[in-house]
Amino acid sequence: MRKGIWLFLGGLLGLILTACLARPEITPLPPSPMLPAVPTLEATPVPPTETPAPAADNSTCIACHTDAETLKVLAVEPEKTEHLSEGEG
Repeated sequence: MRKGIWLFLGGLLGLILTACLARPEITPLPPSPMLPAVPTLEATPVPPTETPAPAADNSTCIACHTDAETLKVLAVEPEKTEHLSEGEG
């Protein structure tokens, strides 16, 4: 029993010491002269619009959802999927 505890504590101490080791500094490689430079696009700021968007009200939703012709045009019937596990075999 004592041997197991000492083995566990030794392993734990080893993990802690390994985690505390100084990591080597990673420096990026210089750009390769064989590859072309990646072009970057400079973003031009867009001035804000002075006219605010119209506030949506419920009348447009109600008009669309109660119009039978619009509902028939926009309706999508669900596809019937075949179950691959049906049948003999």
